[in-house]
Amino acid sequence: MIPIPGNRQCVGQAGWLFFATREAAENHLYPGERARAEDTAPEAGLIRELRRAMADAHPDRGGTTEQFIQARRRYQAVLRPAQG
Repeated sequence: MIPIPGNRQCVGQAGWLFFATREAAENHLYPGERARAEDTAPEAGLIRELRRAMADAHPDRGGTTEQFIQARRRYQAVLRPAQG
C-alpha cells in the first residue's frame, strides 16, 4: 500500500491509497471476503451436480416423475439453510 503524499482529502475509509495489485486493494477493502467465498465454493459444485441430476431425471428427458421429484427434493434440501 502506498499513501499519496501531500495534503489530500480522504474519501471513504480507505482514503487516497494506491495498491500494487487489484488483489491487494480488494484484500484491504473487503477483509474476510476471500474466506467466505472459499467456504461456499465446495457447495457450488454440489448444487451444479444436483441441478444436472434434476435435469436428467425430468420426464421430458427420459426420466420419470418420481425420479424428478426425488432429485428436486435433494436439491431443495441443500438450498435450505440449516435449521437448528
